[in-house]
Amino acid sequence: LKEWFDLVLELGWAYGPEGNALRGKIMLNAITTGGSAEAYHEQGRNRFTMRELLAPVDQTAHLCGMQFLAPFVVHGALSLTGRT
Repeated sequence: LKEWFDLVLELGWAYGPEGNALRGKIMLNAITTGGSAEAYHEQGRNRFTMRELLAPVDQTAHLCGMQFLAPFVVHGALSLTGRT
């Protein structure tokens, strides 16, 4: 993801004085985890919420003038069966 940001979000295109190509667009992250939702809390195994882990992505969206939406997260993806 970092490499994609570096290659695509160029000064003068995505941000900076002339960079407005993404201004006003919406950013939504769709994420799956192997762990449970409980693992993504201050007292959980990962120590941070998913929202906290995405703070650098939120800042990147802000730098580009984008609206950052709350992530769509599916926890425990390894145990999903495909049944609804």
